[in-house]
Amino acid sequence: MDFFILVTGTDAGEREDYMTEKIREYSMNGALIIGVENLKDFAGVTLLADIGNGTMNLMYLNNGRPMESKAWTEKLGVFQCFQKIHNMVQDKTGDNLMDDVIDNILRSGKIELPEPHASLVEKAICDYVEEIFQKLRDHEYNEKLMKVYFMGGGARLVENFGEYNPENTVFNNDIRANAKGYEYYCYMLLRHQERAGRR
Repeated sequence: MDFFILVTGTDAGEREDYMTEKIREYSMNGALIIGVENLKDFAGVTLLADIGNGTMNLMYLNNGRPMESKAWTEKLGVFQCFQKIHNMVQDKTGDNLMDDVIDNILRSGKIELPEPHASLVEKAICDYVEEIFQKLRDHEYNEKLMKVYFMGGGARLVENFGEYNPENTVFNNDIRANAKGYEYYCYMLLRHQERAGRR
């Protein structure tokens, strides 16, 4: 497993409780470490998009190497899709979908509701996914010229409801990729310290 560090302003505080003192020391003011399988196999320019609950973290890679100057955090996480679904159904029908119903839809991608509710939910999700792609284009993404690698909880929504070029789009639906990145980072720190201690 390879990893990269994406410097953001929001995620480190949420994860701080889970970090050891060493990771806090090395985590660079809000570093988000994401585990990515076979990072060295990424040829050309690739955009990584980690869609979490509250934010979407973006970073470009050039031949598998992070481009630190091309990294952003956007407030476009799955929670924004949740709100979009809730508001659209309530505005159009007057009905209030239970939070658990929306959560089940977002997790499974299956919309098991009567009409017009099912169509409204699907439209809200499709609108959200289109917003994601528009945000990628705002950051110079061009699906004809580069690959995009989606990960995090929102990757499945993009895969199930998005319009994309399947040849240039990769999905990693492992919602623990970030935790694996931290785990690998800790392992590499300990290994480095052990080697330094032997010298």
